[in-house]
Amino acid sequence: MAGVGGSNQYFQEPAVIVLYGRYGAHTLNIELLVSKPQPPSASDPRPVVNRLPSLLGRDVLNRLRMDYDFLAQRLQFFSS
Repeated sequence: MAGVGGSNQYFQEPAVIVLYGRYGAHTLNIELLVSKPQPPSASDPRPVVNRLPSLLGRDVLNRLRMDYDFLAQRLQFFSS
C-alpha cells in the first residue's frame, strides 16, 4: 500500500474496538491494516513505535464525532 509517506507492507487483521463512556459502550467491528515495522534509517532514526501509522484511519473516525480540546488535554469520541 502506498501513501503520502511512501509505501509499506500491511497485514489485515479483524479487530473489535470498544469505546467506553459514561452512557455505556460502543463497539466497532473493523478490519485493521497493521503496518510491517521498518528498521530505523539515517533519514528517520525514531524508534519503531513512533514511526507506525495511526490505527484509527478515516474509515473508523468517520463513524464517530471527535472533540479535541488542547487546553484541557482531552480527546473525546461520541457515537450517534
